[in-house]
Amino acid sequence: MDRDPPLNVKRILRQEVNYGCPVPNCGSPFLSWHHFDPPWSVKEHHNPEGMIALCTQCHPMADSGAFSSAQLRSFKQTPNPIEFVKTKFPWMPENCIIRLGGCYAPDWCRISISSESILEIRKDDVGLTTVNFVLKNENNEILATMHENVFSAFPDAIHDLAISASANRIKIWSEERRIGLEFYYSRRSPSEIEEYVQKDTPVMPDFVGQPVPIENLEQFYIELSKIQEFMPEIAAIGYRRNDPVGTAVRWHVAHHIGEDGKIPLLDFISCRFCHGGKCIELRNGKLGGLEFCGGNTFSF
Repeated sequence: MDRDPPLNVKRILRQEVNYGCPVPNCGSPFLSWHHFDPPWSVKEHHNPEGMIALCTQCHPMADSGAFSSAQLRSFKQTPNPIEFVKTKFPWMPENCIIRLGGCYAPDWCRISISSESILEIRKDDVGLTTVNFVLKNENNEILATMHENVFSAFPDAIHDLAISASANRIKIWSEERRIGLEFYYSRRSPSEIEEYVQKDTPVMPDFVGQPVPIENLEQFYIELSKIQEFMPEIAAIGYRRNDPVGTAVRWHVAHHIGEDGKIPLLDFISCRFCHGGKCIELRNGKLGGLEFCGGNTFSF
């Protein structure tokens, strides 16, 4: 049996501790899964009654016997209140590529509904990238917020909240996935970014013939990195000659490659925001209902 529990068991364990570590005064949302009644070494099982969600710092303490079974059961029965679930995500790159469905932005962007900012990626006072958002339900009640990478969750209307133990992925949804978001931060190779770009950027209507593959991807990005300023006339060197949007994305990607050969990527893979009775959605590589207003600003 795989020690990693099924998704439905994880959801039960997250919900019963209000999505944060139940050890008194902890509340960290970076959760893992502890088997205590009986321990995994005694019997391999995924019975949620004999398991508890603990953070990645408290879990090793439980494994070493720091908490009795009675204490763990007490943690399950009286977890920290959901308002206590608050943490600051440690990743703060200086530069990154932002993927919003099928749209891209370098380093910063802003999405607004009725002139109210609901998602903004920007630099802080020392030049590091931060994520800021306000997630409200259709009744205008706040579900969760993030301000300069400090995340907070609030009401009981949350259907599921999952934050990876590696602290690079967050998923939060209201009942029936009506309102929520899912995004992650990672460092990707140019070939991995290229797969996204090829999928997301459209072929221009007047394109004739088959796409021309890039023969040497590494050399291609090296050549792009030598071009200090993007200009329309270099669009013809793209994966498709009639693909200026894709080539613009690739030029920015080439200028974000770090010393390790990787590109910092903030990928918003699924989101649905509401404000004042209006909703926008991005999912399956598309932005629904958004209008591009110039620069890296989108509004609805």
